[in-house]
Amino acid sequence: MTSATLAILVMVAVGTIAGLVIRLLLPPKLPLPPEQAINDSLIARQWAGDPGHPSPLPVDLPTHVGIDGSGSG
Repeated sequence: MTSATLAILVMVAVGTIAGLVIRLLLPPKLPLPPEQAINDSLIARQWAGDPGHPSPLPVDLPTHVGIDGSGSG
């Protein structure tokens, strides 16, 4: 076995042990409650500009007013 092969095997072993230690030390990721997951999904859709999902709040856009103040409004 050459020194290069031994070095690769040592690096793989160290990486495997480090991965296991990190997995044991980090707390498990808990799933989101259903309500929060649904809200997060709706917010993500709105930020992405999903036209298939209606906005929860109606938006009243201002009407156009001419230079002299006349117009619809």
